[in-house]
Amino acid sequence: MPVIITKDSKDYYLVPAPLVSFSRSTYSNIGRPQFGADFAISLEGYLVPEKGNPFYDMTAGSTQPGNAIAADGDAEVDGRTWTKPSRAEAGAANEPNYGNDPDYLLASTLRKQEMLRSLFSTQVPYGAGSGAPIMVNITNWGETTNGLKFAAFVDDISFDSSSRGVKPQSYTVNLRCDNFLDSANGNFGANNDEIGATYAVTNITESFDIAEDNRVNVTFLGEGVDAGLDKVHKIYTVTRSTTVVGAPVYDENGAYVSGAPWEQASGYVYNILGTGTEIIPTGRHEFLKQFGADKYKIANRVIGETVDKEEGSYTINDTFTAYSGDPVIHSLNIDVATAENERRSVTVQGTIEGLNTTDAFAFTKNNFLNASGFNARVNPAQGISSGYYYGKALAQLDWLNPIPKSRSIAKDIQGGSISYNYSFDDRPPNLVSGSISESITINDTYPGELFSATPVIGRNQPILQYLNSRSEYKRSLNISIIMGEAKDKYGANTNNWAFADATGGYWKDATYQNIQKWLITDKPSKLSPSSGDLAVIFKAANPVEDPTMTVRNGKCFHSVPAESWDAFSRTYTYSIEWTYERDI
Repeated sequence: MPVIITKDSKDYYLVPAPLVSFSRSTYSNIGRPQFGADFAISLEGYLVPEKGNPFYDMTAGSTQPGNAIAADGDAEVDGRTWTKPSRAEAGAANEPNYGNDPDYLLASTLRKQEMLRSLFSTQVPYGAGSGAPIMVNITNWGETTNGLKFAAFVDDISFDSSSRGVKPQSYTVNLRCDNFLDSANGNFGANNDEIGATYAVTNITESFDIAEDNRVNVTFLGEGVDAGLDKVHKIYTVTRSTTVVGAPVYDENGAYVSGAPWEQASGYVYNILGTGTEIIPTGRHEFLKQFGADKYKIANRVIGETVDKEEGSYTINDTFTAYSGDPVIHSLNIDVATAENERRSVTVQGTIEGLNTTDAFAFTKNNFLNASGFNARVNPAQGISSGYYYGKALAQLDWLNPIPKSRSIAKDIQGGSISYNYSFDDRPPNLVSGSISESITINDTYPGELFSATPVIGRNQPILQYLNSRSEYKRSLNISIIMGEAKDKYGANTNNWAFADATGGYWKDATYQNIQKWLITDKPSKLSPSSGDLAVIFKAANPVEDPTMTVRNGKCFHSVPAESWDAFSRTYTYSIEWTYERDI
């Protein structure tokens, strides 16, 4: 039987037919046995100077010494030198003798070597940078199917030296391929092999790494004054890397079937290993099950892919964060300090890192939105922040003033995080509704001895004489407070401190009525409930209401009360002084 080499759509017959040896190398991993294979085929044949193909005519009187085209062939068909010898009649048992001129034995051998080398070399256009496969067909004489047909590349070709160029010379051609184009008995499909793999791949590497993050997620049990530390949850970083190297699959024209090698590798990654746009690829790792159902969720998934066309490989890197609870990582730092006067201060520093829970291939991220949603609950615009309750619980204090001495919130849009900083202390609660800070002082002046001082000429000091009487009692009240926004009992603004029309920095609606309201009507002594709180303080400080003494009826007089309201700084001051007599 011949061995047919197809090149440039022409068939070339090797005669005498070389011996064919065949071996298969199977690709296996411990965790995935026999996922692919490739094949090595060796042709071991002879070049006979005066017989066989390629044909060289050494017949006496031939017009073609040195010409490799058969004498009776068509000059237009240069493949005639590789077909069944044209002078052999159909059904002839032997080839005719084409002559054996000793003068041309070496020339015949050299020319046949070069034709064989040319047959097993790939001609490509200049600058193409790569060769095309050679089609090999091993089948019965006269048949072109139902044999061993494959697209191969030549690893090496060699000729022996024992023939000395004038005797039959052996040659060896080593070929390799990754699949076959034909099946002798129909046991294997076209473009397939013994493995029956959907994609042709030669190497698979996959790593799955789970590591504890250096961050934690703090959660609290209960709300408001009942808030207490619940758990400190671990955060995990999961990394998976998969690399698959593909193999070429060719049709009978030398074109790729189902894509280039890297596309074979990509198809294997997505359709065999199950990697895709799902949050956790099905069946690749039971990560969530390992930590318990519904305990952990996946976020911050980032997928990176690398295509190496030269190596024929496809790599996909997948990283994500595993978290529990809300889609944020909430970290807290609590600092407690005690001053010389034993006043305690508590600093609460928190970072809310939003996690991206959108699909890895989405055009947007929602990490900052997740952080904002959580921050709205932890640090509401109205009411007491959860940061206060967290600080009070972790500082283990029975009392902490819920009005912060200072607070700040920083928003990192790009990083998707929000940081807050509160400073509290254990100062007594405020007495005026809506105030931010207060200073309320009472000064009592008690009676002193009355005396006269009479200067005397020539005396180095005056003469002091007791008048047998004492001075009056006095009490002064001084209030200094900084107000927040004035609100009614329903939380609505009751002042003009929302300037929707002042986008240029100037109050366009600054009518005298609005200015009067802002500067006069809205001062704390006019608004409820702060006005009522001030009245209570005034009453409590009045000497007449002092339960520790008795003021004589009609013998308590007050000075002119003075109040000041700075609407710009929201500062309010009030002062008054009483002069009175008391029963002793």
